[in-house]
Amino acid sequence: SPPVRPPIRTFLRYAGLGLAGLLGLALVAALGVLIAGDRKLTPSAAIPAHPVAVPTDSAAVAEGGRLARVWGCLGCHDRSGGGEVWVETALGDRIVAPNLTRVVREYDPAELERAIRHGVGPDGKTVLIMPAGMFHPVSDTDLGKVIAHLRSLPPLPDTVPRTRFGLMARTLALLGRVPVIADRVDHGAPHGTSPDSLGPASTRADTLALGRYIARTACTECHGPDLRGDGRAPDLRIAAAYPRARFRRLAREGIALDGKERELMTTIARSRMAFLTDDEVAALHAYLSTLAD
Repeated sequence: SPPVRPPIRTFLRYAGLGLAGLLGLALVAALGVLIAGDRKLTPSAAIPAHPVAVPTDSAAVAEGGRLARVWGCLGCHDRSGGGEVWVETALGDRIVAPNLTRVVREYDPAELERAIRHGVGPDGKTVLIMPAGMFHPVSDTDLGKVIAHLRSLPPLPDTVPRTRFGLMARTLALLGRVPVIADRVDHGAPHGTSPDSLGPASTRADTLALGRYIARTACTECHGPDLRGDGRAPDLRIAAAYPRARFRRLAREGIALDGKERELMTTIARSRMAFLTDDEVAALHAYLSTLAD
């Protein structure tokens, strides 16, 4: 007798069950990615907070405003300090530099210090985009001045949404493609031992110390912790090839030796480095020139 063939309804039923099972497995896998990816993006870090004195005099507040511009605080978080959306994808990912005028009032100085220098929030979880490696060497005095200035800004309502991690960000995190900023900080390294404030230097030793301080707290975000470049930005030993006047033009205007602009450097020069004094630019040039020795 001819073989018995299963009815089409039975076939479709089993096919549907199989498809439902596959979809269930996909949902479970996606849920696992969401949970594990979130932990990978913002792992916990047991970093003790370090109290910082916040001055109240007008001169310190004004100097803090200048430093906040040199270090890019009022660039990443918008000129007003009200926050800015950095990345947003169609898959639900959103990376936001939050409203500083709110954060500096919600966090106490020790919590702000830990977030700025170590990249760890008040909840003990690491933050995603804070360039803590660059800010770790900032002196207590200068950090206090910046906090004082930020607290002097008028409070603004939150007009930008909060950071949100979607499937893309969490998947990339699981693949190791999203760096955890706090992992790049030597949390045990001393800080606050550099010059207490940017300003004029009287001797060559003072000049080099000031230049090193500026380089470590203003240049490493783009040029890497050793200032040798990171693919986007060049090795800063190139500074030795610049006469002082041409280096000043590079620092202030972003114009290289060939007379041309340099994209990211031009932007950073005009929005941040332009707030350095002549003495500070000279000290930075002097220090960077020693790297070529």
